Amino acid sequence: MRRNELAGRIDNTMLRPDAGREDVRRFIEESAPLGFRSLVVPSWAVSMAVSSVAGTSTGVSAVVGFPHGTVPPAIKLREIETYSALGVTDLDVVAPLYAVRSGDWSAVEEEIRAICAACRPKVFKLIIETPLLSPDEIIRLCELSLRCDGPDFLKTGTGFSGKPTIPEHVRLLKAHLGGKRMIKASGGVRTLGDALTFFDAGADVIGTSAGVSILRENDIDS
Repeated sequence: MRRNELAGRIDNTMLRPDAGREDVRRFIEESAPLGFRSLVVPSWAVSMAVSSVAGTSTGVSAVVGFPHGTVPPAIKLREIETYSALGVTDLDVVAPLYAVRSGDWSAVEEEIRAICAACRPKVFKLIIETPLLSPDEIIRLCELSLRCDGPDFLKTGTGFSGKPTIPEHVRLLKAHLGGKRMIKASGGVRTLGDALTFFDAGADVIGTSAGVSILRENDIDS
């Protein structure tokens, strides 16, 4: 795969809880010139990232309700308002997993509809944490997302669930979204081989903290 094509399908991510300001600053400075689709940074670093990518093709993704989606919808909506005003291009919002696991689908749908409206015109990625869900729950979320005006992407995970995303999760999403929503595979994508496997399974974009090393692997293999 050409380097620019690969970079354009990667959301390069730095969300380590132990990362200090200099760690994130170095990450942004290294990543900004490389043509990644977006940089995903902690909430406190959004302004720094937006400033650093100005004039490039790279966007900035903010995480909302991160990492477990347990905050009330009103808090998520305020986060969306705040990060949108700072200039992000993408909003990666954790679904209310507690409601999914409780079978409270009306609450799930109500929240997703509200978030869809709040995110416009930004890109809305709904993080559904596939490693924690049953196939039936994943399929139900696909069906629900297709009834709503968005999200733009279903995203497989945060990387903080304790379990990795696997290609079968992506294939299941692909089969039930019918090409009407894009798919972001995230949570356990560490190598070029991982990335290519998820692309083959149907992912449009991957999220990874190893974006720079994946590009280097691709350069060696090209």
